Amino acid sequence: VTESLSDGEQWCLLAFNSEEDLVLMTSHGRLFIIDIILERAKDKVELRDYVLNPGNSNIIADAKLENGSNTLVFRTADYNFFWVSNVVSGLQALPQPSAFKTIPRFATVEKDADVQFIVLARQESQSKKIELFITDPSEGFHLVKENASHIYYRYQRELDMEEDDDEDELDSEPKRFGRVKYMALNAKKDMVAMYCEPETTGLMFVMKANMQ
Repeated sequence: VTESLSDGEQWCLLAFNSEEDLVLMTSHGRLFIIDIILERAKDKVELRDYVLNPGNSNIIADAKLENGSNTLVFRTADYNFFWVSNVVSGLQALPQPSAFKTIPRFATVEKDADVQFIVLARQESQSKKIELFITDPSEGFHLVKENASHIYYRYQRELDMEEDDDEDELDSEPKRFGRVKYMALNAKKDMVAMYCEPETTGLMFVMKANMQ
C-alpha cells in the first residue's frame, strides 16, 4: 500500500482520521492516507517548506493527529512545530504545513531531549485557534497558539495571578511545577492533567485548558 522507506527514514505517525482512513507519515515528511477497506492509498503527499532557517533539520521527530478535526501537528528534530489542517482525502490537495512561532528556549535544547505535546483543536479551544501544550525539558510547560507568541508557565500561581488577592500568598515562595513528564486532555477537551517530577515527588496537577 505504501512505498518503501529510504535510508534513515522512519515511520513517525499511525492514526485514524474522522473518515476512518488510516494516516501514516514518515520522518522525511511523506504522508499517506489509506483506505483500510479497499487496501489502497487514497492520497499521498510530500510535505515541504517546514525548514524555518538554513541549517535546521527537516527530520520529523514526533507527530500527532487530532482526529476529531483532522488536524495534524508535528515537530522537527530542532523543536520547531507545524500544523496541517483537514488531513482527509478529497478533491483538493492537502495543504502544506504552517509554522507555529518558535520557542527561543528550545534553541539550546539537546536533540534527544524528552519533549511531549498535546493538541487542542480550533473548535475545542476558547481562542478558536489550534493550541499546543508542550513540556519543557527542564521545568514547566509552554502554551503555543497558531499565529501567536507562546507563554511559558513555570509557577503554579502564574495560572491565577489575576484572581489572587491574597498578598501573603503572593509574597510566599512560588511553587514550581517542576519537570512535566506526562500530559493528557479530558474527553470534553476543557481540562488538562499533568504529572510532574516523577523521580521525586510525583505531583499531579489538573487545571482548566483555557488556563483560567
